Amino acid sequence: LPAPLAGTKAVIGHKTGTGDRNGKGQVIGTNDIGFVFLPDGHRYSIAVLIRDSEESEQATARVIADISEAVYRHVSGKAFNLISENCHKQEKMHSSQVHLFF
Repeated sequence: LPAPLAGTKAVIGHKTGTGDRNGKGQVIGTNDIGFVFLPDGHRYSIAVLIRDSEESEQATARVIADISEAVYRHVSGKAFNLISENCHKQEKMHSSQVHLFF
């Protein structure tokens, strides 16, 4: 969650969690949950929960970062034009489930 907020002056407190791999080699859960305070006084809570990921830890972390950036841009009113293959990781993670709450 914090990586895409670097340089924005947003303040974040967050907690990550990662489960073990199941018998299929999938990561049971990769999660990041946090509170974000923006310089303009707006604030939001965000929880990204990814279940049964077959992706690498780096690829799964990139999905979380992309979601965090999208939510930040939505809440802060910043123009959003992030089109990259990482944005489509959710499609590639067809056997995984991505849950987002904000």
